Amino acid sequence: MPLTVVTVHIPRGESLSNGADCTEGTIIRLAAPRDAWDGANLTFQVSTDDSPNYHELIKGDGDEVTIPVRLNSSVVIKPADGLGPGWYKIRSGTKENPVEQNGDRDFSFVLLT
Repeated sequence: MPLTVVTVHIPRGESLSNGADCTEGTIIRLAAPRDAWDGANLTFQVSTDDSPNYHELIKGDGDEVTIPVRLNSSVVIKPADGLGPGWYKIRSGTKENPVEQNGDRDFSFVLLT
């Protein structure tokens, strides 16, 4: 099965990325930046169609879906993590405590297509 890479960008001075179209496959990994990261876990917003109406991605217990970040690493994404097909924005930190980045940051979703 082929892999597809979809990159999202968090601009310098921001905590939220642009939208990433992950509708064409199953998300299996998320690759972190190689060179710099202003320490924070990731949380997500999700949309079915990249409309302005993104929603916070939460688990059944009401907590935000959170993924750890380690510089120059990829995190395995399992179906239980809740990142199914859809459009995603990545946030540095949480909705209540976003962490602005001191530089441009790129992440890559790896999809099994």
